[in-house]
Amino acid sequence: MIGKIKKNLETSSYLEDADLDWLLENIGNPVGEIRDQGVYQLFCSVIEHQQIKPKKMKKMLLLLLSNDFLLNQSKFR
Repeated sequence: MIGKIKKNLETSSYLEDADLDWLLENIGNPVGEIRDQGVYQLFCSVIEHQQIKPKKMKKMLLLLLSNDFLLNQSKFR
């Protein structure tokens, strides 16, 4: 999936909604290769290159800052 997202970003100015959803779902993935070399690096890249539309960025930040999101990654426990 990481490869697919990277490929999508080569041809698109912005991160697709489905790709953003997948990244958010896997932000707490216990597999380091997916989490550290995939999800985190992709988030850094799309933020640095402004490939998330401002409205989506705001929505994402509010979600990440909510008490329920990062503390409730139970599917990975």
